Amino acid sequence: MPLSGRSILLVEDERLIAMDVTATLSDAGAFVTTANSLTQALEFARKHRFSCAVLDHSLPDGDSDPLCEELAAHGTPFVLYTGRSHIGGACATGKIVGKPVGPNELVDAIRSLC
Repeated sequence: MPLSGRSILLVEDERLIAMDVTATLSDAGAFVTTANSLTQALEFARKHRFSCAVLDHSLPDGDSDPLCEELAAHGTPFVLYTGRSHIGGACATGKIVGKPVGPNELVDAIRSLC
């Protein structure tokens, strides 16, 4: 399994997308922690260490810049799984994977970072 043993933080506010991505990552062998808001994701990122993260950039309580800063401070690589084609600020160092994308492409993008 390509993500076997990896611990991944998934940040996605759309429930169906979160369920689909969680299933994809779990099927690839990852342990997935899901947050549906910036506040919840920051709390998880401050308390736990993850192999990598998959982030939606636009969340109900703000964009992911503070989270990208937190993850970068701990050396945690991240993928921005978003409908945007360009991201600036603290999230500019992440790999952008456009929504929608096939499960294999998403797993490959994450595997290349973790």
